[in-house]
Amino acid sequence: MQDIYNEIYHNFTVDTHKVLLQAENQVFLIESSKNIYESDPNQLSNWKIIGASQISFYHRAAYQVYFNQSCYFIDNNCRIYKFDMKSLELMMIQK
Repeated sequence: MQDIYNEIYHNFTVDTHKVLLQAENQVFLIESSKNIYESDPNQLSNWKIIGASQISFYHRAAYQVYFNQSCYFIDNNCRIYKFDMKSLELMMIQK
């Protein structure tokens, strides 16, 4: 994962309004209230916008949990989010 972070730092400004998620053959970068990007883990210099995030989150507060092709994470305001890696939809599931 360290190599992934180093490669991503060259392509994006890193701040607290982004979340990095890795599936088997995909890497996603989600910007709060902005774009959702996807890349191949072997070609991290090539990113494409695959959707838009209408949800605002602030600073992921814990490691993400993967379950049933979805990824769950929590922000420092204790809100829980779910990113469906099939539909590419981000939703807040608990305030």
